[in-house]
Amino acid sequence: MTYAVDVTRNLFPSLHVTISLFTAFALGRFRPRSRLPMLLWAALIAALTLFVRQHYAVDVLGGLLLAVVIWRLAFPRPKGRETGR
Repeated sequence: MTYAVDVTRNLFPSLHVTISLFTAFALGRFRPRSRLPMLLWAALIAALTLFVRQHYAVDVLGGLLLAVVIWRLAFPRPKGRETGR
């Protein structure tokens, strides 16, 4: 059934992984208690894209990298606090 709904022509990067990981980052930021379960869920989605042969490992790594880059651009880490000197 998976192959009938989602054809096997998915390309680099895996947007399945990008979207699930980015969502996990966002929910973890605004609801810290849900961070770990959401990251585990995103990891499961990444593993399943390989298991059902929708993507290659390089596609999953590309999706992970894309999610991290987008997250860093959208929410840059704050610089160190001023010490007031």
